[in-house]
This record gives sequence, C-alpha cells and structure tokens, in this order.
Amino acid sequence: MYDSKPSDEQVTELIVAMGRGERAALDELYKSTSSPVFSALMRILRDRSDAEDALQNVYVKAWRGATRFREDRSAMAWLLTIARNEAVDMLRARRRRGEAHPVPDDLVDGLSGTEHRFMLRQRIVACLRKLSRNQADAILCVYQLGYSYREMAERAGVPENTVRTRLHRGLRLLRACLGGEDDAEPRGPDDGEPRP
Repeated sequence: MYDSKPSDEQVTELIVAMGRGERAALDELYKSTSSPVFSALMRILRDRSDAEDALQNVYVKAWRGATRFREDRSAMAWLLTIARNEAVDMLRARRRRGEAHPVPDDLVDGLSGTEHRFMLRQRIVACLRKLSRNQADAILCVYQLGYSYREMAERAGVPENTVRTRLHRGLRLLRACLGGEDDAEPRGPDDGEPRP
C-alpha cells in the first residue's frame, strides 16, 4: 500500500481500520512500521530473540487495542508506547527469573524521551504547515540548515531585513501554535501564501 515510510496519518488510518476488524490493515501496519518498532525493542532488550518475540506481542496488543485508539494521538507514539511497555514487561520477567540482563533504566528513559521527541516533532511539522511558505522556509533554513541571514536573503532574493521579519513573525506564530494559542496575526505582503 505504501511505497515508503508511512505518515502518522496513514498509520492512524490503518489502526482505525484494524479497529473495524480489517485483518489486511494489521498486515499493512506490520509491514510498514515493524522496522522502527523492532529497533526500539532492540535498544531496550539487547537480545534479538527477545525483541522478535516482543515484536509479535506488540502487534497482537495493537490489534486487540485498536478499538480503544484515540485518533487525536500520534499513531506511531501509540505503537512505540506498546513496544516500550512490552519490552519493560519482558525485562521484569527476566529479573523475576533471575536472568542476567538487568533493566537498563537509562535506556527505558531514553525511549520515553524518543517518544516525546517524536510527538513534539509531529506538532512542529503541523505548526510549520500553518505558516506561510516564506516564514517556514526562513525558520527551516536558518535553524535547521544553519544558513546565515545573509545566505538566506541571497537564496530567497530579498533583503536581509525581510528575512529577519519573516523569521521573527514565523517564530512568534510557531510558539503560539506549539503553546496552543490561536495567534491569528495577519500576513504581510512579503509573507506569501499559507502552506498547503
């Protein structure tokens, strides 16, 4: 169904379809998401066999829990939470059996941080889409790609002050969006059209 890594919206569609009992959706969810889920399990469990067992359990639990999935959540974060919980349960079972693999708390905490960063990244992308193309481009070029104001101005074919204005307005709107505020600042003539 998906030629490349599915978007969070596509993963949501698959989980919702699973909630309706569509077995093909489970197969597609597994094919399209099992690689990052397996990687997350390996980071915690550090044992391929255990990670493979846990991976199967994650998708069984996802199938059973699909009817309770809330569409306002990040689908990948939901799946990674199931994976983390499954891995932690396996580590606790190891400990009860007296096996040598202690629970790597720093790793479990790190995965929680990974989920948080993933959800934050999703929110940032959604908020950037609400900005004008010029504002989003300025933010990404300066803060992600490391362009100087001068380089950005040359790239965009505008004065440096225009870049600063786009950046200032864009950052203000981005902060408002991430903070949940609805800042409906009117766009200036150089801000361009809203992003699709």
